[in-house]
Amino acid sequence: MSAPTFESARLTYHGLTKADLDEMFEIYSDPAVQKGGRMDGALPRSDALKAEIEASAQERVLFAVVREKETNTLVGKVSLQIRVAKDREGEAAITLKRKFWGKGYGTEAMRWLVDQGFRTLNMHRVALGVFGSNPRAIALYKKVGFVEEGRKRKGTFVQGKWEDVILMGILDEDYWAGQEEKNDAGEGQALA
Repeated sequence: MSAPTFESARLTYHGLTKADLDEMFEIYSDPAVQKGGRMDGALPRSDALKAEIEASAQERVLFAVVREKETNTLVGKVSLQIRVAKDREGEAAITLKRKFWGKGYGTEAMRWLVDQGFRTLNMHRVALGVFGSNPRAIALYKKVGFVEEGRKRKGTFVQGKWEDVILMGILDEDYWAGQEEKNDAGEGQALA
């Protein structure tokens, strides 16, 4: 039996299954992927990483494996974590296979994640942290509607150097205002 799926224009989303773990391990083992988002840097990973991925999926209010609709190829994952329920803040994360970078899949998946955060989970805000040395990710988040809210200068030591951690977020009122603008422009509802 296959996992239930949700869709956007070119992608499908489903919960993590055991069958996904080998491919997820492959993504997280890629040094370029690790350099873009792992606080501990790019390191060789053991099979223990699979247990870490499973635990991460259990801890999040939303953890979705992202696949290309046409080919069913695993593209990556998106997730939202809630640390303090009363604040209704979801901490967003996205990880994509390197071969899918620069093709608009990240933007599409992040838009889907933000839609789920506000439409389904009734978040007040969706936030994230990103390394200052990752301009592609910063541009993606801005395209989706995130704004820079702060910067932890030299906030983490990664790969032999200090990295700024840029704090970004989008509020529910900004999200809903953007949806009204889309509807006024005739673009319709953001969900596919």
